[in-house]
Amino acid sequence: MLHAHEAGELITQLEGEPSLGVGPLLKTHTHDTGKILQESLQHESDALKAYEDLLNLVEGKSVMLEEYATRLISDETRHAGEVRKMLLPPND
Repeated sequence: MLHAHEAGELITQLEGEPSLGVGPLLKTHTHDTGKILQESLQHESDALKAYEDLLNLVEGKSVMLEEYATRLISDETRHAGEVRKMLLPPND
């Protein structure tokens, strides 16, 4: 929710009106932890792609939006790395 709130703040700074609608909630259809983590990793990957697309769109046009996109790319890359670590087999 933090990213959504921050995106809304940026939109209003740019004199736009953010949507107050909530998209479909993502839910899993499994109780298998490994599968849930795989789904989580896919969501992180999708978000990373969206932020990379945003960066490509605003590059050279808005330093504020470039920094926003770059920071979110860093966040999502770190999140994906954390999920990948959780998917590693234990070192017994």
